[in-house]
Amino acid sequence: MPRQHTTNDKAYARARREVLQDATCHWCGGPATEADHLVPYDIGGDNESLVASCKPCNSRRGAQYVNQKNKQRIDARRKIKTNEPNSDSNSSDPNVFLLANDSPRAPRFPLSESVELGVGLGQDLPRLETVLPDAAGSYGPLVVEWAKDHLGIELFPWQCRTLFAQLLHDDNGDLLHRISLTSTARQQGKSMATQALVGFWLTGFAKIRGEKQSVLSTSNRLDLAVNLFDALADIMEERFGAKIGRAYGRNYVQMPDEYFGSKWIIRAAKPSVGHGTSNDLIIADEIWDMSPAAIDGGLLPSMRARRSPLLSCWSTSGTEQSVSMLRFREQGLRAIDKGEATSFHMAEWSPSPDMDPMSPSSWGYGNPSLGRTITVETLLAESQSPD
Repeated sequence: MPRQHTTNDKAYARARREVLQDATCHWCGGPATEADHLVPYDIGGDNESLVASCKPCNSRRGAQYVNQKNKQRIDARRKIKTNEPNSDSNSSDPNVFLLANDSPRAPRFPLSESVELGVGLGQDLPRLETVLPDAAGSYGPLVVEWAKDHLGIELFPWQCRTLFAQLLHDDNGDLLHRISLTSTARQQGKSMATQALVGFWLTGFAKIRGEKQSVLSTSNRLDLAVNLFDALADIMEERFGAKIGRAYGRNYVQMPDEYFGSKWIIRAAKPSVGHGTSNDLIIADEIWDMSPAAIDGGLLPSMRARRSPLLSCWSTSGTEQSVSMLRFREQGLRAIDKGEATSFHMAEWSPSPDMDPMSPSSWGYGNPSLGRTITVETLLAESQSPD
């Protein structure tokens, strides 16, 4: 996964080149394409601890390390809830926002020397995340490369993180997650991540699968779903020779034979959304305002006949009426408390409830792009609004 300390770091780049010269994987002996830290960076590893690795081994070790960190966090949470130093008891309290002040949070990519998150910096790793399954690899890095090559952007670490987790796969190349929920504050870059995911799925993933891929994207408002189409359609037409349908509400992108005729359609999030379609990837944006009928009766049934499909949900925070989002979130919290890896992935960027939401020290936890596209001054001005 991309990390802050590897970005534009010339010393790291030199060390990586040296490690990969005519190298084989330190773990399996296969061709090496990655530089892997024998000692994880966040516990003291440096360029001297790099070894050559293939992508599957590097991804697998990364997932195992994250699982270990998550387990430590879960065990610490249980001790806090039960007030027993070595208790294995499972609490029935599903609200993990109600944690003690010293409750550990997810590890983050290093952004400063301070243990606490500095004011003006966004948290790269989610505060709440389900346990990641052991995996052979992830397609996430390929999405990151696609964004750089075709959108001309470097995805932020938080975007890389959630894409890496969503797209973990087994030895057969099948995805290990069927549903994913990513939740952050507004204006963090969700649309850029979903653009890259759709573009990669229609092109690179279609070639990996060797068959037509069907993609559907929807949102709580049709205009938001069409905005995603407008941002990406011209690129697909100019760079990949796609045929574009621009009728509002019936927008589509039809890929040429080179990509097995893969197709992307845009639909409003009505209860009938997904009817008459069979989808490999569904992008559901702002599910906080989507009805259970749209998801349970429209979207999920349209994926049943597909090989390891993905319902990729993205959202800002909701309200008490956000039934679908709250249901998914409770599912994620149960999995976190049990320490179980399931086919559902949740990653939430949010401040702890014991933090003052009006304090700048808490803003980085819900705004992972703080310091990149969002500034403290912007949030400070918004916090002074009469509403």
